[in-house]
Amino acid sequence: MKTKYRLLKDLPLAKAGQIVAIEKSNFGEGMYTIFWKYSKYLIEIWKIKSTELSQWVEKTWKPKTVWDLKQWDECYRITFTQIINKETYAENHYTFTNDKEVGNLFLTYEEAEKELMKRQAIVRIQQYCWENNIDTNWNNNKNNQIFYFNFDEKRVVIQWHTMLKPYSPIGYFSWDDAQKILAEFPEELELIYS
Repeated sequence: MKTKYRLLKDLPLAKAGQIVAIEKSNFGEGMYTIFWKYSKYLIEIWKIKSTELSQWVEKTWKPKTVWDLKQWDECYRITFTQIINKETYAENHYTFTNDKEVGNLFLTYEEAEKELMKRQAIVRIQQYCWENNIDTNWNNNKNNQIFYFNFDEKRVVIQWHTMLKPYSPIGYFSWDDAQKILAEFPEELELIYS
């Protein structure tokens, strides 16, 4: 597998800043080949000596995720009581391992807050459906007349189902029920699906 790098200088087929791939070359000892992705193909564009590698490329930066957390890192956790706690990460502690696996651990307070608000919006809509006897079950799909919500072109829309059951965190609806939910919960739907 070729390692990805950011190009520091212009080449004939690639400009500085573009992502390229590099691998050891069979051309000679201490030589590397730079590849540039064109469409779905990697095209060999340059040969370079290993001693000059740092002048031409730098390893690409990968954004940190919760999977990169190390001992004593700061993180934020959504508790079972829906409170966001600032925590100091402990690698082998079962609480952190469990929370990471179920999606309750975040790098920033803002990420945790957005996820908590999304979860609360889902619950408000589900409660509304339960209180108003709105069936959200896919199995109630009669004559391919079942609808769900989707985010399309900067807004939430009601979409007719396809042959495969699409993921929907709040369920599946008749046309009339989908219209009621869209009218009643526009901000919640925007938060859930954007």
